[in-house]
Amino acid sequence: RPDLSSVLPLPWQKSLHPVGRLDADTTGLLLFSRDGDLTHRLLHPKYVVEREYVADVENAVDADALGAQLAEGIETIEDGEPLIVQGKLLGVSGQTVRLVVTEGKYRMVRRVLANAGHPVVRLHRTRYGAVVLDELEIEEGEAVEIEGGPLEWALGLRAEPAPPTGQERDASRRAA
Repeated sequence: RPDLSSVLPLPWQKSLHPVGRLDADTTGLLLFSRDGDLTHRLLHPKYVVEREYVADVENAVDADALGAQLAEGIETIEDGEPLIVQGKLLGVSGQTVRLVVTEGKYRMVRRVLANAGHPVVRLHRTRYGAVVLDELEIEEGEAVEIEGGPLEWALGLRAEPAPPTGQERDASRRAA
């Protein structure tokens, strides 16, 4: 199967690294960066960077029920431990579901939808934070530099102070 070297321009291959990944059977937007701190902020759940997906799923979808399940959180397993993953349902059209999650762990969207009773037939990432695939006007397999609003968003994310950790929040509360 094709790998990243078949899509990235040669000069980019030596200076950029992928921000996360897409499964072999998932299509859509994949970001690259040369800034390790920005990559960390794009990937770490504490920065709450939204990823939007369109999924074709099995079984009839009750939008209200699925929306409630995603909002409450759907249990899955990560590294042998139970994990509750929340999401936001943006819309349903037949058996096509549009949703947002803020975690990008291995096959997370597929596992969450399957655990909600809707195994994924096709999955496509359309947005990562403020970077929207349709706005880039590129064909599958093409690579372009982001600019304008999406670039300003990424630079702003890099400049934001890190949210406090649980231990830092607890220490702050005790001191107050």
